Amino acid sequence: GAVANGLYIEGALHGEWGGIPGGGSDTAAWMPNLNDGWGGYARVRIPYLAELNANAPFTVEFWAMPANLNAIACPAASVDFNVNPRHGWLFYQGSSDLSSANGWYFRVCRPDAAVSAAVNMALDTSQWYHLVGVYDGTTITLYVNGANVASAPLAGAYAPNTDPSVPMTFGSRGDGVLGNYGWGGTMAQAAYYGKAL
Repeated sequence: GAVANGLYIEGALHGEWGGIPGGGSDTAAWMPNLNDGWGGYARVRIPYLAELNANAPFTVEFWAMPANLNAIACPAASVDFNVNPRHGWLFYQGSSDLSSANGWYFRVCRPDAAVSAAVNMALDTSQWYHLVGVYDGTTITLYVNGANVASAPLAGAYAPNTDPSVPMTFGSRGDGVLGNYGWGGTMAQAAYYGKAL
């Protein structure tokens, strides 16, 4: 309902040309982030809700067309970086070792550590990518364009974000007043499901 409405902040724009395959006239969101150290990253901020951070299986999906291949960036997250170890989940546009921006990376936290599923791939700034991260209760799986590209056992309990001051975000990580690791590009059809798809 309305309590989970997202707020477009720091220059994130709604109603941009969508253009995803099969999307018809649907529009998208534009995130004008350059990861240039300026801060104040454009993002969609969804207020903390326990229902969106349950200790249970979940799925997150979105379409992304990156505008920047020069820096690691976070297109989606509900993760608390203010605690150690961290709690929640996130996506990075980044390689499996986070040494380049060419690839996709899905991370889910346990109470004692984090587990990742990632794929290295040369990205194209003129192409859409359909990204899905799934936690089914035991395993995390990353899908890119409908293909299962990586999975890993969580090997422990999931530790969701439980800090009401940390929102779910699309366009950057939500920690910090200005966000972190701003992702630049066009995003569409972002969704969170409280079950494993």
